[in-house]
Amino acid sequence: MYKEQFNMISKWRRAIIALLCFVLTYSLKAQPMINQITNGSFEDTTQCPFFPSQIDFAKGWFKPTLGGSSDYFNTCSNSFTNTIPSTSIITIPNNRFGFQYPRTGNAYQGLGIYSNKNPTDYREYIKNKLIKPITNTKTYCITFYVSFAEISRFTTSNLGYYFSNDSIVSGWAMPTLISITPDFEIGSHLSDTINWIQIQSAYTPGNSFRFFTIGNFRDDNNTNAIQVKPLINQIYN
Repeated sequence: MYKEQFNMISKWRRAIIALLCFVLTYSLKAQPMINQITNGSFEDTTQCPFFPSQIDFAKGWFKPTLGGSSDYFNTCSNSFTNTIPSTSIITIPNNRFGFQYPRTGNAYQGLGIYSNKNPTDYREYIKNKLIKPITNTKTYCITFYVSFAEISRFTTSNLGYYFSNDSIVSGWAMPTLISITPDFEIGSHLSDTINWIQIQSAYTPGNSFRFFTIGNFRDDNNTNAIQVKPLINQIYN
């Protein structure tokens, strides 16, 4: 599991990811970098999250699979813990998945990208509608930060992203895998639970795209997962 602006509770989860500070930029000669990601730090909200799986409360973000349960963490949820017990799952810095402060601001999201339990191929994703479509006339710099959740026992190098012209929303049926070839994968196993690790890549689209999805797009058989911690706390790993 990774943490940083993503997360949710699921008894199938063994690996969870989270990101923070999402930036997709390009420069026009002497002009400053222009961020194309809507609400890249997840701080602009429609309302404070009070339950897991409410990533759509962060403006510009939503779940592309209705069966997945990606989570939204915000410090504003801390004030609810005495009246709504479920908010303890998504509080900051202590929550069900470990301990982590936001890299910047007051929010992050978390998602599961691999599970060695049933159901097979269980995945969670987050998706963003870009401020403006990206075009094949520019090369973009994509930057995000990842932190590994303490509760996770497996890590994978297959965290990636995919650009599209549609929202790729699937139905409720399990599994929730989006089976496509990603535009990018991190290629390394991240297991740092203390720091936010920067992931950065250059991307030149082959077309014009409006939507951006992040997660693991490979099935279990083709996911490069390794165990990094003993298999304890069986319910939530």
